Amino acid sequence: MSRRRNAALLSVCLLAAIGIAGCSGGSAKVEANTVSVGQELQDLDAARNKGLITEQEYQDKRKDIMKRK
Repeated sequence: MSRRRNAALLSVCLLAAIGIAGCSGGSAKVEANTVSVGQELQDLDAARNKGLITEQEYQDKRKDIMKRK
């Protein structure tokens, strides 16, 4: 997955969360979820195995993950 695609997905999720919180009339609670490098690599492998991403997307994203390690 490209960074642009990841950023777009994150933006949509954040906007949806803000919209839902705004409609409920309550206060919004934001929680940060951290994912380990190992879990991120497992999720990436699963996406490749399910055909959700191409081999090239897998290799590119794997390199990005390993650089952040």
